[in-house]
Amino acid sequence: MLRWVNPATGPVSGGLVGRGRELARLVSWLDRARAGVGRLVLCAGEPGIGKTRLAEELADRARADGVPVAWGACPEAEDAPALWPWRQVLSGLGVDLSAVLAGAAGSVEDRYRAADAVGSALREAARANGLLVVVDDVHRADPASSAVLRHVAVAAPSTGVLVLAAHRDRETGRAPADLLPELAGAPGAERLDLRPFGLAEVADQLATVAPGSDAALAPDVLRVTGGNPLFVREVARAIEDGRWRPDRPPRSVLDAVAGRLARLRPEARDLLRTAAVLGRDVSVPVLAGASGLPATACGVLLDELAGHGLVDPVGPGSYRFGHVLVRDAVEAAMPTQERVDRHRAAARALEDHGDDVGEYIADIARHWRELAPFGERDRARRWTQRAGDDAVVRLAPAEGARLYGLALDLGATGTQRCRLLVARGEAASAAGDLATAREAAVAASRWALDARRADLAGEAALVLEAVPDPAINAVARRLVEDALALVAEGQEAMAARLLARR
Repeated sequence: MLRWVNPATGPVSGGLVGRGRELARLVSWLDRARAGVGRLVLCAGEPGIGKTRLAEELADRARADGVPVAWGACPEAEDAPALWPWRQVLSGLGVDLSAVLAGAAGSVEDRYRAADAVGSALREAARANGLLVVVDDVHRADPASSAVLRHVAVAAPSTGVLVLAAHRDRETGRAPADLLPELAGAPGAERLDLRPFGLAEVADQLATVAPGSDAALAPDVLRVTGGNPLFVREVARAIEDGRWRPDRPPRSVLDAVAGRLARLRPEARDLLRTAAVLGRDVSVPVLAGASGLPATACGVLLDELAGHGLVDPVGPGSYRFGHVLVRDAVEAAMPTQERVDRHRAAARALEDHGDDVGEYIADIARHWRELAPFGERDRARRWTQRAGDDAVVRLAPAEGARLYGLALDLGATGTQRCRLLVARGEAASAAGDLATAREAAVAASRWALDARRADLAGEAALVLEAVPDPAINAVARRLVEDALALVAEGQEAMAARLLARR
């Protein structure tokens, strides 16, 4: 057997393959941050290209030099709490979240205040020896997190903060369409594009993951995987355990993952399926509740799964799938009824958290929405509306408007539908989405007028405020006039609000 190592791009410390040049650039920027000159690095590439692995290697170098490191990841779930990645970053630095994010309510002013507070906390943490901040999956950033990232990017050159922001280069996420171009134009911003491996790098990866493999397999592996490092790694593991054959190469990483799952003990494979339903990040207490197993048993099985490279421990009682594609592969392999049963168990386990359920509102709503086609539309709608309320409180009105829209799609009728429309209009207005706000206000007003509900007609009319847009103002005035025509004796307070708005 031959060991083929490319001297220019072969393995670097920690077994990182094919990214020697990129790592050298990052280390040089880290050295400048230690000297007080930070920057933003936008690390782009397709899923599985190695963005997170490169960041981990840089983090190891930083820690070795005494540079503090903080991580945050924009979550896979679209209805996760606002500012989640920055909450993770600040927690990792030991910063009191209540002090930094105190007063966050949802207005544009509050959003700017939160961004400035986060920036100040990072500057303080970087004062002694610089600071490395890694923000993963920024294409999934919520609007509030995007605002903070913009603020930090602009300030980076005058601080000792090196921000490595990783994102997928061919996926449209939740982040505003102009976020990445705007960040790329920030002072001191750098772009680091990770490309698929060539033949030499594929051979290096095979030799690293499957030391006994034949280098002559490299061309076939490159053809099958397209040079995606995650795909290459998974195929290499399949080669190592004898499950890959040249005449029947896996069509994608899904096939490679399926081959590895077959090697698991039944109880470990069963737990992995429940974990996949919960999402990419899994906590032992939640997994125990959803699976019905004791927490200690879950921990033992998760350690076994980590040994197979399917999940990674990321903290006490917390694990993460090595890549979202692995999680997707596991969930996609489930029969429909099994997937339904596991979502139901997950939702009920999260609901059982009692007073602490607020932390899981978004996840509970997601699980019940998965079950909506199977008789749970009412429950899915209630939890989704609650998740929308929570998003608005957590400084994410755009996310709240989106969730209210999902709740409306789940069959809300009558007064409930009218109130949801009002809530969606108010959230959209706070987010600056005037088109959605107008659409929701008009629909709510129409129902209220038909039902002769002056109170709801008034609430619908008050959704729209005066703006530099004659078309919006004309609609707002009409809604106010229509509502005033319904106001009766005893409703003076509503009449006063409408008159003031007019």
